[in-house]
Amino acid sequence: MSLSVRDPATSLLAPGAGPRTLHFAVVPAPAAGARLAVSLHEYLASGAPDPATLATIQVPLGGANEATVHLQLPSIGFYLLDARLLAANGRVIAQRRVNLAAIPPRSALGPPDFGVGATFDHGPYAPHVLLSIIRNAGFSWIRGELPWAEIERRPGVFSFPSQFGSALDLASRMGIKSLVLLDYGNAHAYPSLFKTDNAFPLTSAARQKFVQYVAAVVKRYGGQVNEWEIWNEPHFKEIGYHAYVALLEDVYPVIKRLAPSSGVVSCGGDWGGNPIDACIDAILKAGALDDQDGFSIHPYMFPAAPEVGYAGVGVPVTPVNITTVWPYLGRLIADNPKSNGRPLQLWVSEIGWPSAPRSPGQNTVTQAAYLLRTYLLSRRYAVARGVFWYDLIDNGTDPDDKESNFGLLRADLSPKPAFAAAAVLAATLERRAWRAALIDTPQTKVFEYGRRDPVIAGWTVGGERVVHLTLPAGTYVQRDWDGRQRRVAASNGQIDWKLGPLPRYLLPATTP
Repeated sequence: MSLSVRDPATSLLAPGAGPRTLHFAVVPAPAAGARLAVSLHEYLASGAPDPATLATIQVPLGGANEATVHLQLPSIGFYLLDARLLAANGRVIAQRRVNLAAIPPRSALGPPDFGVGATFDHGPYAPHVLLSIIRNAGFSWIRGELPWAEIERRPGVFSFPSQFGSALDLASRMGIKSLVLLDYGNAHAYPSLFKTDNAFPLTSAARQKFVQYVAAVVKRYGGQVNEWEIWNEPHFKEIGYHAYVALLEDVYPVIKRLAPSSGVVSCGGDWGGNPIDACIDAILKAGALDDQDGFSIHPYMFPAAPEVGYAGVGVPVTPVNITTVWPYLGRLIADNPKSNGRPLQLWVSEIGWPSAPRSPGQNTVTQAAYLLRTYLLSRRYAVARGVFWYDLIDNGTDPDDKESNFGLLRADLSPKPAFAAAAVLAATLERRAWRAALIDTPQTKVFEYGRRDPVIAGWTVGGERVVHLTLPAGTYVQRDWDGRQRRVAASNGQIDWKLGPLPRYLLPATTP
């Protein structure tokens, strides 16, 4: 016997508080007399569900295989729904615990540096469903992929996935910008040039075929794509930087000729976890400065926190974390303008932490906390053009496999705390630039963003502590990670503020 929620994008992820309708499917249909008992719980500031029950609802099934539950969500926030299918004698015959996110309603596009990875040509969810979720959550960029072997299955014959094209078209009409990967070899169409579909084009003949694929894709989608990223995490120790530079030199002029307004992003994230190893340094030394508009990194550092990172060996900065890498790359960009005077752009085209409960030190709460701190720290250094969270949806359901658990949403589209946290952060921070550090120690961060209607964000790197702030006298709104809020008064301009690893915010009471 199983319970599942139908139409999760509508019932579990809808913006705004108030009434919510959930449709449960029961397979197989239970015997007569069965009923569905549902309890609703809020989440605490710590990220744990509140044991106290907000509401209890019982729905008789009468032998049917579905039940409709009507809820009233009291405010923006993150909720747990504990649904139990009871037999006529009260025995539990099936149970389903599912999360609901009541995220802030959004009319305008989200912050310009908020991006997320998304796959549109695989999986059961239509592009309009995923893009609506992405936009509602406050992301203004998407990152997708068009592997060569899927585009050119026979030499010279290019076939384009309809789902992907529909997604790009819809995203463009919604105002969502796109960064698209062009990558990998094509052993299927060109077995004499590539041993596998992941092989890098190391010869002039292989590069020529790759450029033909790039030209075909850019001709098809050039008007809808804002940035083209060349390759995903190249293995430079195997191919050498010279091979990548040769490919970049061939590809760059073709893209700029076919889509002059779009950008070309080098490095493809490279290193797969060591952002200072260092692709951009090497290809600049090789003379490829003008064969790119920007470069990308994938600074994974789990299970470490974004302020902590890991020890770098033989690299320009250590430890490797956001507080060291972003400033280093900012200086590199400032010192290496292109010949036309324009600066290179930094793209964090993948970063993320898994939520797998069996991964050491990782769970849904740490994932939400590290997401918030990643975006807040990145905005503090103001060097990354875009930060793309990897990933929108889990790749699987195995809790022992961390690669299956990077999503903001589970595979069934039910939200994790990180999804609600991202939406609240986007609605709170918007375009506000970092202004000042009120507290900046290894263990505590309190930053102010924006001059008019400022927002103060605060968190600890570990444990809870109370910090003392001196602010302009008045009334403030304290907003938690999931959007729940209450008013607090600055007594003579003084506030004692309790912080933990999940950031929370202080806003003047008049700030939207």
